Amino acid sequence: MTEKELKYIVPQEQIQAFLSSADYKSEITQSYFDDRQVTALVKQFQINLPEQIEKVSARLRREQVGSETNYILTVKGSLPEQASSDRCEDELELEEKDYEQLLKEAQAGTIKKTRYCFTIDIAAYPVQLTVDLFHCLAGKQQEWEYAMLEVEYTDDEVKEILRSEKHGLAILENAREVTEDPGFTNRQLARELPTEKP
Repeated sequence: MTEKELKYIVPQEQIQAFLSSADYKSEITQSYFDDRQVTALVKQFQINLPEQIEKVSARLRREQVGSETNYILTVKGSLPEQASSDRCEDELELEEKDYEQLLKEAQAGTIKKTRYCFTIDIAAYPVQLTVDLFHCLAGKQQEWEYAMLEVEYTDDEVKEILRSEKHGLAILENAREVTEDPGFTNRQLARELPTEKP
């Protein structure tokens, strides 16, 4: 599966009012594996990825929505000819016991966040917008003053509209796009905060 998304950061205080209109929210814990572990995970769980994939990473997620809890192992990577906003991924649902075992092995940091989910339209195209507020990152229990916004889409015209700033989304007015900045991946935030203010 190919994931297409643009990623932004914005000061939390500027989007608090927007959060009340979310379709739903979830509590997420994500733990990461170092590069040496990813190859073994792909083989162990028979993860389906293209042969030419590069920059592969693996993430372990626990997500709670109301009384329902899901456990997911996700492996992501990019193809040489892909745009930076597109990534290949394969996901595998886990039993709780398998999650707990893998959690002991994850060595590349953990984040905890509350995710707010929205379905919106951009120029008549339906897109998924998520807003993440972080509570644990860079190895510490701490609140981050920024929120991370991700817009997931299927039609590339949406990306052009977003980058042309003709999207009409008030929540993005003061946001900064960080799609191509490796310092703002969730995996990197699990290890350390960016050294420069956004």
